[in-house]
Parts: sequence; structure tokens; C-alpha cells
Amino acid sequence: MAGSLILERFRAAPGKALYPEVSLEAEEGSIVGILGRSGIGKTTLLRAILGTVPSAGKAFIGDEDLGALTLSERVMRFGVVPQDSSMLLPLTVEEAVLASRAGRYGIFGRPAESDHREMLETLREFRIEVLRKRACSSLSGGEREQVLMASASFRRSGAYLLDEPESGLDPALRARFIGFASGEAKKGGIVLIVTHNPDNLLRLSRLVPVKALLLSRDCAEVMDAEDLSAELLGELYGVPMAESGEGAMRHFEAVPWSGSMPSQPAAD
Repeated sequence: MAGSLILERFRAAPGKALYPEVSLEAEEGSIVGILGRSGIGKTTLLRAILGTVPSAGKAFIGDEDLGALTLSERVMRFGVVPQDSSMLLPLTVEEAVLASRAGRYGIFGRPAESDHREMLETLREFRIEVLRKRACSSLSGGEREQVLMASASFRRSGAYLLDEPESGLDPALRARFIGFASGEAKKGGIVLIVTHNPDNLLRLSRLVPVKALLLSRDCAEVMDAEDLSAELLGELYGVPMAESGEGAMRHFEAVPWSGSMPSQPAAD
């Protein structure tokens, strides 16, 4: 990486998201977990940083103004794990991972032998080498998620945008996700994660520095993940939350209740 990821009064264009402007500095070697109710614009914030939706404000990596880059240049600055894995379906696992560097090869370029060696190393690292010749369309949801994480890692961008990557994973794969995110941060990378699971931010904060970005209609608040509380999360999600355990066992959960469900955010 060439420096921190800095957002200055940044947000997706009006009508694309409901949160106020975000000002944030994500330092090298750290993780930022993005929390907020469904529909508030968490995924849209990642897309705005990536440059695939219009935005207002400034975004930098170090001294480099992301707004001054072409879309293809900007996209190559990030390893991305999207919610939707459908872009993998026409490809085999090894083709999907190699394709994450397509911007480096050029229109008529082909991966070098060194790219193939690195691809195999990455598949081994994620324990999916046995799947390399399989069509992504034949994989389970958890296996596709591993392919997406491997593809993001293979890009070697140093900055990562992960959109609910742990959703639907079994315990073993959730542990692998924790290892991937913390591992990239330990290498000096910057990792932004959209999640509905604050417990994962607590687990990650025992390994690397982690901040939480809380998005709501009224604020975009940044704090240390360890300072999250049941009261704050209850206000954020509009439901009672409880905290239990200490240290490595600390954990949050929604309290069962009989009230009406909170309304979902809606664009004005």
C-alpha cells in the first residue's frame, strides 16, 4: 500500500444512499467494519469508493486522488468480494482467480507463467486447489465465497472491499474469513467489511486494529470496534440488543421481543 485510505465528506450521490457524509481514515494494517440497517447504503458506499456509482466528496489512497483515476485504474486499486457471485458462473475456479488481474494483462494480453504459479499458491492458501478445474456454477455458496476471497487476495492490491463475505458460511469457513481479513491487514493492507455481525469485528480486533463505521440516517460515526455496546447497536438497528461474555467470549445478540418490526430505511 502507498498510504491510508482517506474519505473526506464522502458519500454516494443523492438518491443512492441514506447516510450522511463519511469522513474516515483507514490506516495501513487495519480493518474498518461497516454496520447499519439493511437499505441504509452500506454496499453503495463500497461501490462509491470503487467508483462504480457516482459519489460526492473526496477519496484518497495516500496522496493519490481516486477521483482523478479512470474507472479501470480505480477498480484495480482494490480487491473486491461482492455479495453476488454470479460473475463467476461462466468460469472455472482457476479462470476466475486469474481474471481478477485482467486489468494488468490488457485486452489482448495473457497471464504470465508467474501469474499461474501465484494463482496455484493462492488456491493452496485458501485450500481450494482441488477445485481448480471445477466450473464455478457447480460449486456450493460457501465454495464460491472462497473463490471470491481468493480472487481478491490474488489481485495483491493492498486494499480490500468485502461485502458481507461471511454471510452463509459454516463455522470453519467463517474462521477462514477471519484469517483472510486479519492476514491481509497484518501484511499492511486496508480492509473494509460490510457486515451485520458485530461479533466478527470483536474477533478481528483481537488480531489487528479494527474500527467500526456506524451508518444511519442521522450520523456516520467512527469508533474503535472494542467500544461497541449493546446500547449503541440497539439504537443503530432499532431493536433491543444484549451483550454477554467477556474477553474472547464477548458477544452481542438481539433480544426476542413482541413489538412491531422496525421499518426499513427508504430513499426519499
